[in-house]
Amino acid sequence: MAALTGRKATVHQIVGTASASAYTKMTWNTTAKTASVGSNFWLNSDEYPVLLRLNGVVSVTKNWIVPTGSNSVQVKGFTVNLAGTQTTVASATVASLAVATAPGRIVYSIIYTSGGVSAVAGTSGTATATRGSVGGPGFVATNAVLLGYVTRASSGAASITTAEITLTSFDGTEWTNSPGPFELRPMKGRADFDEMPASIHTGTLPPNIYWQGYNWSAFSRIGEIVDWKVSDANNREETTTQNSGADTSDTGRIGYSLSWSQYIPEAAALDFAVKQDIIVKLYPDRTSTSTYWACQAGLGHDMDLPQADKQKDSVTAAVSGYIEKFTS
Repeated sequence: MAALTGRKATVHQIVGTASASAYTKMTWNTTAKTASVGSNFWLNSDEYPVLLRLNGVVSVTKNWIVPTGSNSVQVKGFTVNLAGTQTTVASATVASLAVATAPGRIVYSIIYTSGGVSAVAGTSGTATATRGSVGGPGFVATNAVLLGYVTRASSGAASITTAEITLTSFDGTEWTNSPGPFELRPMKGRADFDEMPASIHTGTLPPNIYWQGYNWSAFSRIGEIVDWKVSDANNREETTTQNSGADTSDTGRIGYSLSWSQYIPEAAALDFAVKQDIIVKLYPDRTSTSTYWACQAGLGHDMDLPQADKQKDSVTAAVSGYIEKFTS
């Protein structure tokens, strides 16, 4: 982003009380490798974190799907994220996993939904890796988590063997932190991914992903500013690590600075102290409200209070993440 400067503009500040949203389903753009929540101006800090939950397994025990009895397997207890809720699931038995109709094989997808653990049967036929085809695994419900597979040949015995159970065939178990977002864009209500999760769900869709955070839509004008400047310090981090768990509160890249001057009467609505976790809207064109920049920042003030002249406040803003451009 090139440096931006101007003589005059207006600044707006968020108003209202912060409260966390419910986990909200995001919309995927598989071409752009992004997921969006549908609204803008979310904070992202230690106090007001953005949290993401991708439908998927959080934790399991070793060898957690095992044969048990005739045409059945046991899924040992595990923890899973589904529809924004983290749940610990007790051990369960999945039955009726019969051998394939000759010739060929049948692939059962073992899944978890809000109704519990179950199986989605593919169609018997010649082996293929193509999902939804005869002899391959079937698509699973949109709001379901894939746990693993049981693949049964037409010549198999009723008792399932360990060799028929796999957690890695095709697209494998869905994990809540793989892949994780490489960058959050909270001002845009968006998460950017280097790699998309596998599109194994009905409609050839990735697993559902959910966003929780602190969002404001109301802004209050805090005055006209003069001699404003936005600059890129060119020292921002090039990557952000956010894959250590199901949730993330990383504040993203830091490298932009924002500064301006204002006369004290115009700044009367501000507390004259360092302010954290605010959002400012910067309008470079005083005659237009359709194009502006917005950012999350903490403000610092350096006031000059002469007795015989206007009282002046020089403001610097430590910007978290990007200064995003909006056109409304």
